[in-house]
Amino acid sequence: MIAQATSNIGETYYSSGDFKKAIEHQEVALNLWRELTDIRGQSQALVALGYDYINLAEPKQALELFDQAVAFSQSIHDLHGEALALIALSSLKAKTSEPQQALDALNKARELSERIGDQTSLAIVISRVGVIYFGLGNNEKALEFATEGNRLFERSDEKWGAAENRVMLGKIHHAFGEEELALKYLNEAVDRFRSLSMPRLESQALQDIGLVYSTLNDNQKAIDAYQRSMKLLRPGQDQQRLAYTLNYIGRCYENEHDYKTASDYYDRALPLSRVASDQAAEILTLHNLAQVERALGNLDAARANIEASIALTESFRAKVVSQDLRASYFATVRQNYELYIEVLMMLHKMRPSEGFDSAAFGVSERARARSLLETLQEAQTNVREGVDPSLLEREKTLQAELNLKAERQMKLTGSQEKGEVDKVAQEINSLTTELAAVRDQIRSTSPHYAALTAPQPLDLREVQQRLIDDDSILLEYALADERSYVWVVTRTAVSTYELGSRKDIEESAKRLYANVVAYQIVPGQPVEQTEERRKRADDSIQSETTSLSKLILGPLAGTLGNKRLVIIPDGALQYIPFQALLDPDSNASVPRFLLESHEIVNEPSASTLSLLITEARERKPAPNSVAVVADPVFEVDDPRVKRASQDATPESAETKRVKQALRDVGISADGVQIPRLFSSGKEADAIMSYAPWGTGLKAVGFEANRDWILGEHLANYRVVHFATHGLINNEHPELSGIVFSLFDQQGRGQDGFLRLHDIYNLHLPADLVVLSACSTGLGKDVRGEGLIGLTRGFMYAGASGVVASLWKVDDEATAELMKLFYAGLFQNGLSPAAALKEAQLTMSQQKRWQSPYYWAAFVLQGRYDEQVGGHRLSYLTPKRVAIPVALVVGLIGLIFIVVRRRRARII
Repeated sequence: MIAQATSNIGETYYSSGDFKKAIEHQEVALNLWRELTDIRGQSQALVALGYDYINLAEPKQALELFDQAVAFSQSIHDLHGEALALIALSSLKAKTSEPQQALDALNKARELSERIGDQTSLAIVISRVGVIYFGLGNNEKALEFATEGNRLFERSDEKWGAAENRVMLGKIHHAFGEEELALKYLNEAVDRFRSLSMPRLESQALQDIGLVYSTLNDNQKAIDAYQRSMKLLRPGQDQQRLAYTLNYIGRCYENEHDYKTASDYYDRALPLSRVASDQAAEILTLHNLAQVERALGNLDAARANIEASIALTESFRAKVVSQDLRASYFATVRQNYELYIEVLMMLHKMRPSEGFDSAAFGVSERARARSLLETLQEAQTNVREGVDPSLLEREKTLQAELNLKAERQMKLTGSQEKGEVDKVAQEINSLTTELAAVRDQIRSTSPHYAALTAPQPLDLREVQQRLIDDDSILLEYALADERSYVWVVTRTAVSTYELGSRKDIEESAKRLYANVVAYQIVPGQPVEQTEERRKRADDSIQSETTSLSKLILGPLAGTLGNKRLVIIPDGALQYIPFQALLDPDSNASVPRFLLESHEIVNEPSASTLSLLITEARERKPAPNSVAVVADPVFEVDDPRVKRASQDATPESAETKRVKQALRDVGISADGVQIPRLFSSGKEADAIMSYAPWGTGLKAVGFEANRDWILGEHLANYRVVHFATHGLINNEHPELSGIVFSLFDQQGRGQDGFLRLHDIYNLHLPADLVVLSACSTGLGKDVRGEGLIGLTRGFMYAGASGVVASLWKVDDEATAELMKLFYAGLFQNGLSPAAALKEAQLTMSQQKRWQSPYYWAAFVLQGRYDEQVGGHRLSYLTPKRVAIPVALVVGLIGLIFIVVRRRRARII
């Protein structure tokens, strides 16, 4: 009883923020429990002491205590104690910038808490998971976990937990820009902490209130909140919290252009963040110092600080196994790279001969598509070999469950059953999270993954040597708040041009995109309304095209010649087909499309292109030319379904769900009928007519089915062409996919949806994959990472290049475009980039198809010219030799005689 009472007093001191007094009492309690040989009590005291040492910025001491606590609990099979010790360990790992280890500990704690039905521990676990996701920039996941944690705390009547969750909810809504809601939650948290006599947590809530006011540009209210927050901190006992608060006060003075005062606050924060071993705080402080030094004109000092900040950023990122979390974290620190580029470019203006512009290009490469680069490298090894089979089985089970839930969600789309809709959405989120955790475990325990070294982004010199030939120019864009840049890179030189702000460029790009896609057919809309909508779009497209072209291409006049353009876009520019922009060298009175003088290729990054080229160089080209999968069977009443009426089977649930989803993206008018792509059959015939003799494969109708595609057939073709409907899920990219035949020849329903995870598991070492479907080039836009969707899946599966669409395309126009594309590829021996240029140019010159909506949707990503890959792969169809009719007749006669003689011998 005395030991427990002493420990409780220690907890009271902890809540008040007096960690030294808390340690004194917990050590007394620990010794008493040792005398009593009470293992459970010792574990409890060790956990409490560990929390005290965390807040005194002594992580090594805390780690030893938590490890002991875990071992003690395990020795007596105390699942509750082990869960609490793991939760404590996760808190330490999060504070010492090891988020992956923090998540691993929480996943174990969750399993234990659920096993014993400990609702309070479960609430803590779920809330802490939300905190980690928030720290890594995944605000949607953070909100999901914070909301669930809050519900569990309220249900258990744990007032302190509910108050802490209000702080987290306030932070998240602040991140979403919902300031009024953020203040509501944070003020509620302040009141609750005050009533519970928890000044340290009250201080935290006040700090977050200051952040909200700072965003609202009310710097005085923000500073008042920060100062109230600091008064509640105990001197020398909460260095980490103080470091952040000093940073935030400094930012307020910086906003007022009082850079000297701001710098003083940042200087005070830096040693505190280091004492607290908080890398995130140190990264923030170094960034802020760099920003102030830049404003004061001390560019060399700014450069030193931002380089130190980025070095820590890269170190932090390397500790995260999950590619999704790496990407979301990188999005939160993208401003570091933007500031670094800005400082280098300012130095370039001052000292143009010192190569700062080249260094800035290297920073731009380091800031983009890093997760894609690492994923593509991972694709070249079997990370599942040597992994615990139970983990692999768990992955398989979770994926199957996720598929079923996704199908259920499709069925409920548009339903009035809001409770059921929300429930299924939550279940999908939970399954997605659990599946991601299992895959991270697979990576972390894979001997092959452990052997991988992170691929390093290329610098300018490497890009020039490996990627740029004499006929190509690379344009790499980097958008930023104040000003943006584009690098124009040739084999021997680099030029850099300053552009407008991110806001101006992205708003222009979005306006242009909105007008182009206004041409899309809206199922069920009267023809008159469609024509009116298109007329309004026509009136705006030309002016918006001119506006965006001036912003991002105008400064490049006189530099591009007629060379191939390798475009590395940024932000909203990823949605824009550059071929439909205006050539900066054309006459203003008679403008011409960029397409008329240039082949155009899009890339996520130069480093990604290099990896794709290297992989292609090291493999043998496939033996056959093209496999075309087209014109699937979507409906049971399709005339191709030949069956007796008594064989009829009810439409499968899977088919209904796919139809609902197609309705919601504007493909199916009513969610009942999926429109057949009649032109895709003609498209397939045209492609086969151009393919070299005997080297093509056509799978149409019933043959265009999911099971056939999952086989090994497609691995033998250099070009793989899919002409069908596509579904893109921007919230959960893993649920995106392509629709194939939903019925067999007897009218029986079947699974015809090839999801992104299926694509990742394909073996498809093709030179080119063509996705002749709607919006297949889109996906979830993660800042700094790009669009995450089907294109990446096919690259992971082995495709060196992918042609995909940026909007919902017209069936007939697409068939015409593809016919022209393959004529160029197979008949004229053009590279994919050149063939796409010629096809789009031809269509743009025809009155019927002259709107960019019809011809500009498709863009090429990845490897664009076979010769760059190390071997020339000619797509040219062998010439057909004219044979005299008499000779043909003679040969037929000779064959007839030989056959007769052979038959005679047999008889």
